[in-house]
Amino acid sequence: MTARYLLLLALLFGSPPGFADIHILVPEQSKSLKAAAEQIKTEMRSRGIAEDELSIRYGLQAPSDGFKKADLLLALGPKAANFALLHGQKNKIVFSFVEEAFIREATEGRKAGSWAAIVINQPLQRMYALAELLLAERTNKTVLVPNSLNNALLNKQVEDLSQSEALQLIHRSIEPNARNISRLEDEFYQAAMILAPLDNELWRGKNARLLLHQAYSYQLPIVAHSRAFTKAGAMLAVYLSKEQVAKETADLVKTWQAADSFAQDAIVYPKANLEINDNIARALRYKPEQIRQQLQQPEQKQKILGRQSRAR
Repeated sequence: MTARYLLLLALLFGSPPGFADIHILVPEQSKSLKAAAEQIKTEMRSRGIAEDELSIRYGLQAPSDGFKKADLLLALGPKAANFALLHGQKNKIVFSFVEEAFIREATEGRKAGSWAAIVINQPLQRMYALAELLLAERTNKTVLVPNSLNNALLNKQVEDLSQSEALQLIHRSIEPNARNISRLEDEFYQAAMILAPLDNELWRGKNARLLLHQAYSYQLPIVAHSRAFTKAGAMLAVYLSKEQVAKETADLVKTWQAADSFAQDAIVYPKANLEINDNIARALRYKPEQIRQQLQQPEQKQKILGRQSRAR
């Protein structure tokens, strides 16, 4: 098909899917996101997206004549996300390396199907399913989920949790301070396991260290959202690698190029990885080799570590 014929089609019917440019938007000061942008670009090229369709924009500056309506904006991180929403109001947008709570608030009121996001959160259902697997042969099957009082996303996820009859859930939404953490003594006593999803107020800094210390005192395993926690005393982490986020982002862009639309399930949780602190696991009478073997079973692997998506 000649360039002249493609131009004629564009004039008559508008640009076909994949005909527009893809702009990767990255804050100038972020070295990690710059590296991620290069990796995403490599992943997209390996999926057949042409080099001349891609551009990486460092510094968050729009073209002098603005973005074309048919351009796709790929925004990495929250600063780039805000920039894309401001300067690309008529564009389809892929957000990546963003937190779910942030992107849900930022896209409030934006037309469904005009955006999608690869988020860095672990869905609570994924961690809950892992707890169900780990506690299957235990007498105590009580799971504690503590989070900060203002974490509306986690409060909603607990409400929406498809709870298993095999587990008992204790949920505590608290003001994130040492005094309230120390008041969780009864909950720690009752629990067999603690889930630590992403919570920037409760599971960070001094609060996180105190919770880890409390769990250790009660000999409770923690399932955390970041592999850094396994070095600090958590037994397990269900976490994302930058490489996997880059691959999922490239896949989503390829979907847009092929279909020129996004599904209603706009929030995408990439495939996850598992990190086990073997020493902690054995000290708490778990068998790390058995856990790894169980998660190699296709059904468990898909339910706990597999890609998930949901509508906003």
